Amino acid sequence: MTPTRSGLLRILLVGLLIVELSVVRDAVRRQRRPRPARIDMEALDRATASEMQRLWQTAFDDGGGDNWQRLAECFAVYGYFPEALETCRGARSKLGAGDRLQPWRSLYWEGLILDRLGRSRKAVEVFGESLKVAPPAQRPILWHLVGRNRMRLEEVREAEIAFARAGDLQVARYERARLMVRTDRPREAIPILDKLLSEDRNFYQVHHWKARAAEALGEQSLVETHDLLAQQTSRSLPTDPVVEHLLAEADRFGFWGRLAEARQMIQRRDLRGAIDRLRRLLGKDPHPAAIRLLASALLEAGQFDEAREILGRLRGQAAMGPLDWLMTGDVLDGLGPEHREGAVAAWERSLRLRPTEAARTRLSRLRRRPGSL
Repeated sequence: MTPTRSGLLRILLVGLLIVELSVVRDAVRRQRRPRPARIDMEALDRATASEMQRLWQTAFDDGGGDNWQRLAECFAVYGYFPEALETCRGARSKLGAGDRLQPWRSLYWEGLILDRLGRSRKAVEVFGESLKVAPPAQRPILWHLVGRNRMRLEEVREAEIAFARAGDLQVARYERARLMVRTDRPREAIPILDKLLSEDRNFYQVHHWKARAAEALGEQSLVETHDLLAQQTSRSLPTDPVVEHLLAEADRFGFWGRLAEARQMIQRRDLRGAIDRLRRLLGKDPHPAAIRLLASALLEAGQFDEAREILGRLRGQAAMGPLDWLMTGDVLDGLGPEHREGAVAAWERSLRLRPTEAARTRLSRLRRRPGSL
């Protein structure tokens, strides 16, 4: 039987109603879907704000634990710790069969964030949960982080136990020896400090605590030796693994991620690609790190005039350090003999700010050239 015109109209209306109900249902579901934390992106550079917005949208649209965790880590490396904490906890609640995120890693990140927020008691608890499920290779650093937070809580005995359970981890052994000296047990600290010095004599903190241990034991000659070595040694043992971790992870996201990609392009000798990428990254208010890397790439590419112009932006920001003056000398030297006097002045300024073999070598080489100053 052929449907009447009114029947066709009713079928059409029912179809439209079904479509509308479907749209409304999807809209309601979207409204009810958990939303990751939001931040004010006005203070961020364009590259970072763009990536953070993309990560947020992906986490909201997909809702999986992996995407929430990635957003949490991005928040953390840029210092948005309260938002990172909320998002990190949300990531574990959304873990599904298709997610690759391991619970220990999410707990580890939550502990790092709590450490930065100064919530040491909760950080110890979360690192402890991570230790229960972490692979053996990750446990030493987790025990060290437990020890650090126990120290902040003035739980000295528990801190020493945690540092001991970190095994051969260099920084944990250092903290354990330091704790022994501070709790009047210098004789126990000496073997640990000696072992650290046998592995690397170039950390001033180890010399300092060897001197303090010797002082407590009345060994004045050792005190004088290691106090002098502490003054002569410039390297610092990285004692805050949270900061080290966040700095390393920053290369995955936003501005620092783009900078890391450009650095890799330079290492692959793709100078043109790196220069183009860095020019786009500079923007209206360029970061000194982007200026330095672009100037370095231009120098390697032999584009000396533009390199000099770019380095001028650093001088305008009063951000010139010893390595910047060293590079300025290299650029001026590349521009030819008429700029030799300026190159010498730049290298000499670099040498005054930080005596380095690189600056001395350049000055010595220039003075040996025919017709040099």
